[in-house]
Amino acid sequence: MSERRPRWVVGVHACMECLRTHPEAIKEMCFLDAQAMKGPLWQPFLQKLRVKPTQKSVSFFKELSEFGHQGVALATTFRPEGQKNADSSVILFLDGVEDPHNLGAIVRTSWLMGAEQIYISDKNSVKMTPTACKVASGGAEHIPVDEIHFLSEMKRLKEKGYWIYGFSEKAEKTLYDVELPAKTVLVFGSEEKGIRLPVTNECDELLSIPQVQVQASYNVSVSAAIALSEYRRQQISRTAKHS
Repeated sequence: MSERRPRWVVGVHACMECLRTHPEAIKEMCFLDAQAMKGPLWQPFLQKLRVKPTQKSVSFFKELSEFGHQGVALATTFRPEGQKNADSSVILFLDGVEDPHNLGAIVRTSWLMGAEQIYISDKNSVKMTPTACKVASGGAEHIPVDEIHFLSEMKRLKEKGYWIYGFSEKAEKTLYDVELPAKTVLVFGSEEKGIRLPVTNECDELLSIPQVQVQASYNVSVSAAIALSEYRRQQISRTAKHS
Protein backbone atom coordinates (compact mmCIF):
# COMPACT_ATOMS: atom_id res chain seq x y z
CA MET A 1 0.00 0.00 0.00
CA SER A 2 1.37 3.41 -0.98
CA GLU A 3 1.94 6.03 1.69
CA ARG A 4 -0.68 8.70 2.12
CA ARG A 5 -0.12 12.04 0.48
CA PRO A 6 1.13 14.52 3.11
CA ARG A 7 -1.13 17.34 4.25
CA TRP A 8 0.25 20.69 5.29
CA VAL A 9 -0.35 22.19 8.71
CA VAL A 10 0.54 25.77 9.70
CA GLY A 11 0.54 27.69 12.96
CA VAL A 12 2.30 27.23 16.29
CA HIS A 13 -0.37 25.31 18.22
CA ALA A 14 -1.41 23.13 15.29
CA CYS A 15 2.18 22.16 14.50
CA MET A 16 3.00 21.51 18.14
CA GLU A 17 0.11 19.06 18.42
CA CYS A 18 1.42 17.22 15.35
CA LEU A 19 4.88 17.06 16.90
CA ARG A 20 3.50 15.93 20.24
CA THR A 21 1.19 13.19 18.97
CA HIS A 22 2.83 11.66 15.89
CA PRO A 23 6.34 12.96 15.14
CA GLU A 24 7.10 9.84 13.11
CA ALA A 25 4.53 10.86 10.46
CA ILE A 26 6.11 14.26 9.76
CA LYS A 27 7.83 14.34 6.38
CA GLU A 28 8.87 17.98 6.25
CA MET A 29 9.05 20.93 8.62
CA CYS A 30 9.73 24.55 7.70
CA PHE A 31 10.32 27.85 9.44
CA LEU A 32 10.24 31.38 8.13
CA ASP A 33 12.84 32.50 10.64
CA ALA A 34 15.96 30.35 10.95
CA GLN A 35 16.47 31.55 14.51
CA ALA A 36 13.02 30.37 15.57
CA MET A 37 13.78 26.73 14.88
CA LYS A 38 16.87 26.98 17.05
CA GLY A 39 14.94 28.46 19.98
CA PRO A 40 13.91 26.68 23.20
CA LEU A 41 10.24 26.54 22.17
CA TRP A 42 10.85 24.05 19.37
CA GLN A 43 14.00 22.16 20.29
CA PRO A 44 12.37 19.54 22.55
CA PHE A 45 10.01 18.65 19.68
CA LEU A 46 12.51 18.81 16.85
CA GLN A 47 14.81 16.27 18.52
CA LYS A 48 12.17 13.60 17.86
CA LEU A 49 11.95 14.27 14.13
CA ARG A 50 13.36 11.98 11.47
CA VAL A 51 13.76 14.96 9.12
CA LYS A 52 15.80 18.11 9.42
CA PRO A 53 13.78 21.35 9.53
CA THR A 54 14.48 23.94 6.84
CA GLN A 55 13.98 27.63 6.26
CA LYS A 56 11.44 28.75 3.63
CA SER A 57 10.56 32.06 2.03
CA VAL A 58 7.61 34.35 2.75
CA SER A 59 6.08 33.42 -0.59
CA PHE A 60 6.16 29.72 0.33
CA PHE A 61 4.20 30.38 3.52
CA LYS A 62 1.74 32.71 1.82
CA GLU A 63 1.03 30.05 -0.77
CA LEU A 64 0.20 27.61 2.01
CA SER A 65 -2.07 30.03 3.87
CA GLU A 66 -2.81 33.64 3.12
CA PHE A 67 -4.75 33.98 6.39
CA GLY A 68 -1.75 33.58 8.69
CA HIS A 69 0.83 30.91 9.41
CA GLN A 70 2.98 32.23 12.30
CA GLY A 71 6.11 31.31 10.39
CA VAL A 72 5.94 27.56 10.91
CA ALA A 73 4.60 24.70 8.78
CA LEU A 74 4.90 20.95 8.49
CA ALA A 75 3.76 18.16 6.20
CA THR A 76 2.36 15.02 7.84
CA THR A 77 0.92 11.77 6.54
CA PHE A 78 -1.08 11.17 9.72
CA ARG A 79 -4.89 11.04 9.50
CA PRO A 80 -7.02 10.55 12.62
CA GLU A 81 -9.58 7.76 12.61
CA GLY A 82 -12.96 7.65 14.32
CA GLN A 83 -14.08 5.13 16.91
CA LYS A 84 -15.63 1.96 15.58
CA ASN A 85 -18.98 0.66 16.89
CA ALA A 86 -19.10 3.15 19.75
CA ASP A 87 -22.16 2.82 22.01
CA SER A 88 -22.16 6.54 22.67
CA SER A 89 -20.98 9.04 20.12
CA VAL A 90 -21.86 12.28 18.37
CA ILE A 91 -21.13 12.82 14.69
CA LEU A 92 -21.33 16.09 12.73
CA PHE A 93 -22.40 16.61 9.13
CA LEU A 94 -21.43 19.96 7.59
CA ASP A 95 -23.47 20.55 4.45
CA GLY A 96 -21.68 23.11 2.30
CA VAL A 97 -19.62 24.99 4.90
CA GLU A 98 -17.23 27.09 2.80
CA ASP A 99 -15.17 29.14 5.26
CA PRO A 100 -11.97 27.43 6.48
CA HIS A 101 -12.17 29.42 9.71
CA ASN A 102 -15.61 27.97 10.45
CA LEU A 103 -14.47 24.44 9.65
CA GLY A 104 -11.36 24.84 11.80
CA ALA A 105 -13.36 26.20 14.73
CA ILE A 106 -15.83 23.31 14.49
CA VAL A 107 -12.99 20.78 14.40
CA ARG A 108 -11.45 22.29 17.53
CA THR A 109 -14.75 22.30 19.42
CA SER A 110 -15.47 18.75 18.28
CA TRP A 111 -12.13 17.66 19.71
CA LEU A 112 -12.78 19.36 23.05
CA MET A 113 -16.34 17.99 23.24
CA GLY A 114 -15.38 14.44 22.35
CA ALA A 115 -17.07 14.14 18.95
CA GLU A 116 -16.27 11.03 16.96
CA GLN A 117 -16.31 12.25 13.37
CA ILE A 118 -17.02 15.16 11.04
CA TYR A 119 -18.36 14.57 7.55
CA ILE A 120 -18.31 17.27 4.90
CA SER A 121 -20.44 17.21 1.77
CA ASP A 122 -18.79 16.11 -1.44
CA LYS A 123 -19.73 19.34 -3.22
CA ASN A 124 -19.24 23.04 -2.38
CA SER A 125 -17.42 22.42 0.89
CA VAL A 126 -14.08 23.67 2.15
CA LYS A 127 -11.54 20.93 2.85
CA MET A 128 -9.06 20.65 5.71
CA THR A 129 -6.72 23.29 4.33
CA PRO A 130 -3.64 24.51 6.22
CA THR A 131 -5.74 27.48 7.38
CA ALA A 132 -8.48 25.20 8.75
CA CYS A 133 -5.83 23.13 10.55
CA LYS A 134 -4.35 26.29 12.06
CA VAL A 135 -7.73 27.46 13.37
CA ALA A 136 -8.40 23.97 14.75
CA SER A 137 -5.28 24.46 16.93
CA GLY A 138 -4.50 20.76 17.21
CA GLY A 139 -8.02 19.41 16.74
CA ALA A 140 -7.24 18.24 13.21
CA GLU A 141 -4.92 15.60 14.70
CA HIS A 142 -7.78 14.03 16.64
CA ILE A 143 -11.03 14.46 14.70
CA PRO A 144 -11.44 12.71 11.33
CA VAL A 145 -12.86 15.00 8.62
CA ASP A 146 -14.03 12.98 5.63
CA GLU A 147 -15.75 13.92 2.40
CA ILE A 148 -18.73 11.67 1.65
CA HIS A 149 -22.08 11.41 -0.08
CA PHE A 150 -24.42 12.54 2.69
CA LEU A 151 -27.63 10.65 1.98
CA SER A 152 -26.12 7.19 1.80
CA GLU A 153 -24.07 7.74 4.98
CA MET A 154 -27.09 9.13 6.84
CA LYS A 155 -29.09 6.02 5.95
CA ARG A 156 -26.23 3.82 7.10
CA LEU A 157 -26.00 5.59 10.45
CA LYS A 158 -29.76 5.32 10.98
CA GLU A 159 -29.44 1.57 10.57
CA LYS A 160 -26.79 1.64 13.31
CA GLY A 161 -29.18 3.37 15.72
CA TYR A 162 -28.24 7.02 15.31
CA TRP A 163 -30.86 9.76 15.53
CA ILE A 164 -30.27 12.62 13.09
CA TYR A 165 -30.98 16.26 13.98
CA GLY A 166 -30.77 19.05 11.42
CA PHE A 167 -30.46 22.65 12.53
CA SER A 168 -32.73 25.24 10.92
CA GLU A 169 -34.25 28.54 12.01
CA LYS A 170 -37.56 27.22 10.63
CA ALA A 171 -37.71 24.34 13.10
CA GLU A 172 -40.63 24.16 15.52
CA LYS A 173 -38.61 22.58 18.33
CA THR A 174 -35.47 23.97 19.92
CA LEU A 175 -32.29 22.16 20.94
CA TYR A 176 -33.44 22.35 24.56
CA ASP A 177 -36.79 20.64 23.89
CA VAL A 178 -35.33 17.23 23.09
CA GLU A 179 -33.43 14.52 24.89
CA LEU A 180 -30.45 13.76 22.68
CA PRO A 181 -29.74 10.03 22.53
CA ALA A 182 -26.31 8.51 23.06
CA LYS A 183 -25.95 8.00 19.31
CA THR A 184 -26.58 11.43 17.82
CA VAL A 185 -25.86 13.07 14.48
CA LEU A 186 -25.90 16.88 14.24
CA VAL A 187 -26.34 18.41 10.78
CA PHE A 188 -25.44 22.02 9.98
CA GLY A 189 -25.86 23.83 6.67
CA SER A 190 -23.83 26.33 4.72
CA GLU A 191 -23.23 29.86 5.91
CA GLU A 192 -25.69 31.33 3.36
CA LYS A 193 -28.20 28.66 2.30
CA GLY A 194 -28.44 26.30 5.25
CA ILE A 195 -29.05 22.57 4.81
CA ARG A 196 -30.00 21.35 1.34
CA LEU A 197 -33.56 20.05 0.99
CA PRO A 198 -32.64 16.39 0.29
CA VAL A 199 -30.46 16.39 3.40
CA THR A 200 -33.19 18.08 5.43
CA ASN A 201 -35.65 15.40 4.36
CA GLU A 202 -33.30 12.69 5.61
CA CYS A 203 -33.14 14.22 9.11
CA ASP A 204 -35.30 12.64 11.81
CA GLU A 205 -36.04 16.02 13.33
CA LEU A 206 -35.23 19.70 12.84
CA LEU A 207 -34.12 21.88 15.73
CA SER A 208 -33.36 25.55 16.23
CA ILE A 209 -31.19 27.32 18.80
CA PRO A 210 -33.07 30.02 20.75
CA GLN A 211 -32.00 33.61 20.21
CA VAL A 212 -33.32 37.04 21.13
CA GLN A 213 -32.65 38.81 17.82
CA VAL A 214 -34.78 37.05 15.23
CA GLN A 215 -33.42 39.04 12.29
CA ALA A 216 -29.88 37.71 12.83
CA SER A 217 -28.42 34.22 13.09
CA TYR A 218 -25.61 32.35 14.78
CA ASN A 219 -22.37 31.67 12.98
CA VAL A 220 -22.30 27.99 12.00
CA SER A 221 -19.28 27.30 14.20
CA VAL A 222 -21.08 28.88 17.17
CA SER A 223 -24.19 26.80 16.45
CA ALA A 224 -22.09 23.65 16.40
CA ALA A 225 -20.42 24.60 19.69
CA ILE A 226 -23.77 25.22 21.40
CA ALA A 227 -25.22 21.94 20.13
CA LEU A 228 -22.15 19.90 21.08
CA SER A 229 -22.11 21.47 24.52
CA GLU A 230 -25.77 20.55 25.08
CA TYR A 231 -25.16 16.99 23.87
CA ARG A 232 -22.23 16.63 26.26
CA ARG A 233 -24.21 18.18 29.15
CA GLN A 234 -27.04 15.72 28.64
CA GLN A 235 -24.69 12.73 28.46
CA ILE A 236 -22.94 13.78 31.69
CA SER A 237 -26.31 14.30 33.42
CA ARG A 238 -27.59 10.92 32.23
CA THR A 239 -24.45 9.14 33.43
CA ALA A 240 -24.67 10.84 36.83
CA LYS A 241 -28.29 9.70 37.28
CA HIS A 242 -27.37 6.07 36.64
CA SER A 243 -24.24 6.02 38.79
